[in-house]
Amino acid sequence: MTQGEIDQIVAIVLQRIREYSARVVDLTEVGSLPPDAWIELSEGKKVRVSDLISSARALNLIKSGDSTAPSDETAYSSLKSDQLFIKIAEALGKFLRKDADDADPNTAAFGDIVAIKGTRSDGAMSSGNVIADGDVEAGENLRVGKSIVLGIAGIIQDLVERRIFSTYGAVDGMVNGVGTILTNKDRLQTKDLQVRGSMTVMDLIVNQLHAMEGDYYFSDVGSIERVVPLDATNSYRIYLKKETETSVITLWEGDILWSIANNLRTHKPTDGAFYVHPSWMLANAIDQDHFFVDVTLYDDPQLGIEVGTTNFPPEDGFNLVRRGNARARLDDAYKERARVWHISNTEGMMAFLDYLYSPVVGDESYQTTIGRLPDIQVLRNWFDARNLGSPSNHIGVYTQYLFAEHFLQIDWMGRVISTKNYRGEWSLATAQSATEYYKVDKTYTEGDDGQGHERPMTAYLTDTVTHMGVEWGCNRTGTTEEPSWYSADWIMIGGANEWDLVLHKDDSPVPRMRQQKFEMGIFFRVSFNGYDVTDKVMAQNGHSVTWARTTDDAALDNTWNTVGILQCYRDAAHTSLLLKNDPTNNRYDFGQNFRSYRHASFNATVVIPMATGENKTISKTYNFM
Repeated sequence: MTQGEIDQIVAIVLQRIREYSARVVDLTEVGSLPPDAWIELSEGKKVRVSDLISSARALNLIKSGDSTAPSDETAYSSLKSDQLFIKIAEALGKFLRKDADDADPNTAAFGDIVAIKGTRSDGAMSSGNVIADGDVEAGENLRVGKSIVLGIAGIIQDLVERRIFSTYGAVDGMVNGVGTILTNKDRLQTKDLQVRGSMTVMDLIVNQLHAMEGDYYFSDVGSIERVVPLDATNSYRIYLKKETETSVITLWEGDILWSIANNLRTHKPTDGAFYVHPSWMLANAIDQDHFFVDVTLYDDPQLGIEVGTTNFPPEDGFNLVRRGNARARLDDAYKERARVWHISNTEGMMAFLDYLYSPVVGDESYQTTIGRLPDIQVLRNWFDARNLGSPSNHIGVYTQYLFAEHFLQIDWMGRVISTKNYRGEWSLATAQSATEYYKVDKTYTEGDDGQGHERPMTAYLTDTVTHMGVEWGCNRTGTTEEPSWYSADWIMIGGANEWDLVLHKDDSPVPRMRQQKFEMGIFFRVSFNGYDVTDKVMAQNGHSVTWARTTDDAALDNTWNTVGILQCYRDAAHTSLLLKNDPTNNRYDFGQNFRSYRHASFNATVVIPMATGENKTISKTYNFM
């Protein structure tokens, strides 16, 4: 064997290893395995032991001029075969390594093994295994736990998909791969694929993230292959492209067709302005045999899109789509032709349009929209009345009918807004009756599915009542408590929330200028939305009442506010005071100098606990002059 033949064999073996990166397990003791045992290769492929041994032996070389004939049991080695093995081992050592021993001594990892220069065999290579772990000499069989199997190279070609075409430096891989690869398993891998004609795909697998640009219509479409002007003004014959031999034109007479042409494919920075041309057409005749549509352009004023809009003739190479039907206004047979679904990136919505009898999309055409709301009159009226601007500035759903098994309303914090069931004025009799006030806001079970399984249901419903000028929502089913600020069983959901403290003077006469002994009573009442709730407040736990006097002597006022006030209370709730000016008994509730200055004020402050945990503080001052 010449040196060139050795180099050629080395190159073939290394090429196969690089291309397929096979991993072989359980090869060290191949000779001890049953012939029908299976050995796993890469990518789930397998090979029988008998096939492996046969393929491995096929690679062994016999010394030139050797008279011994090869047999099934013996393969011979020579200096040339040693030289061949050493060169392969050297080459493998450049790009293969093994960082740790195999967990199983009967396992050889192919593609992650180090080969040391100097391995040689003076005898036969055993069972297809060439084993290297440093310098090894043997006249017979060689078996060591770490191995490089040359025999596998002979079966890779038959068991692993083979490359038919591969560009220089191509690497197989969806993420890190480069170049173009075509295999004998009908697998093509490349970076960019451009198809000038049609592409038919049985199974389409796309990246997890897929973005769409532009507007998408679910309607009848066609691809313009050629446009021929007709004699009639603004009339054209449009030849459509046949995708297959059995393709048919799905367009009808009277269809409103829309196409958009641009110079994106041919435009260069040195060219003029980039253009986008709309083309609105009315289909007059359909010829299935010759695969064309005769159309007439709409006049510019008929477009009605915006002032200055110009209609343009159709152009070769662009698509057209049905955007309605002019005959549907008078002929119910064409009714479905005036409807279309579309997803619009420019309008920011998904919409079902109906009543499309012309290129103009009227308010009535928007039957269902999801996303940005359409700027139509009925929505403009609603948003204008609430000073919310244009409907197109808001996101929502607009439709004629809306059916749902569960309809939940939530606020911006994600809290459920219960459905109100108004029960009128609150009544204790109603609360104590079988038609008690209730609230449902939990999951419950209802019925079954025919197999004894109950199905969960969730309802959010609140009874509401009116009481003391406020709308209250029931917060506990079956409560008999009166709706109030201190009851956790009711929540104030509407109406006024006005509190007031009203001070009154009793019927005592105003003292005369020189009168030395006199008395006067004052008292307060607590008002909620105009309703006297004093007794309710005074009976409520946690409330407080404080009185404070102000005269010309702050020191005496402080003493009176803490001590003197105690002999003035007329009731246990401290809502009423009896004030006296009696020098004989040393009572100066109006101040020592009242007869001189004629001024004293009394302030009452009431703190009322709320069911929410907050306190309501109200205060009022009565002035004596």
